[in-house]
Amino acid sequence: MAIIQRPISLIAQNSFNQPVTMTHRVNFPGKAPAQLPDLAHLSPPARLSNSVADFRRHKNFFVACLNETKGTLPLLVTDQHLFSLPFYRALAEAYSENEITVISLDEHLDGIDPSYTNWGFWAFGIYLNYVKPANLHIIGSGQQLKAETFANERKCAAAGPLFYYQVIDEVSEFKRQAAAKVMISNPAINAGELRNDRRLRDFAEYSLLKNSGVSLRQSLEGLDLAGKPLFVSFDTDVTLRGESLLAIARLMREAELVGLHICELAQGVPIHGREEIEEFVKILVE
Repeated sequence: MAIIQRPISLIAQNSFNQPVTMTHRVNFPGKAPAQLPDLAHLSPPARLSNSVADFRRHKNFFVACLNETKGTLPLLVTDQHLFSLPFYRALAEAYSENEITVISLDEHLDGIDPSYTNWGFWAFGIYLNYVKPANLHIIGSGQQLKAETFANERKCAAAGPLFYYQVIDEVSEFKRQAAAKVMISNPAINAGELRNDRRLRDFAEYSLLKNSGVSLRQSLEGLDLAGKPLFVSFDTDVTLRGESLLAIARLMREAELVGLHICELAQGVPIHGREEIEEFVKILVE
């Protein structure tokens, strides 16, 4: 196995005036570095925007963290998933000679539009060239399954290639454009019914990411990770459970793990239980 056991540095966002790990009563290996930068900088974006200001603030925070954790494996724990992008960029700068593979385990695709938000940050990264789509693999998304079912039922798979990223401020306009694209491939669909189908968003988001070159899959089958630098983004709301989830952790041990992000524990702990989340991390890092 390519993984080499090494000390772990725990970087935990504060939640309710204490580390998020304590808030959700989960135990992960590792200790916080004594000289960790001020965690006050690790806070959600000040606004809903595609501005890069908040992203840069977060990325610079993680660069400073990595400077204090050299020689260790950084393990980030936060409430919001969007911190995966600036954490990844900080890691990418530290490993500039080698491209890092990104595996995002997540129920959601987080690529609906190019905004630095919890539901759009991967699109934001792709749109502004912060992450290469070919290096990003989203695993276990229920949205992917809904999108593929929608395409089959509506007979509109041919509409997929029509989707591309653009900044759209109004949800209603996004739905209108998405419905118009779908109806090009299947004019027989009722427009009103289509716009009210919640899976329209899933199909649009799925198509946007897929057209960008992102890999969307339900398992690691066929993905060669042996010896490659790997960043794992584990949104614990993913509904892969039990052995299906733990088997993925074992397969990822073939890679050279350079960073791990655990998030959304408020949703993940009720889904998996603390023990399963802790076991996933233990398999991956020990």
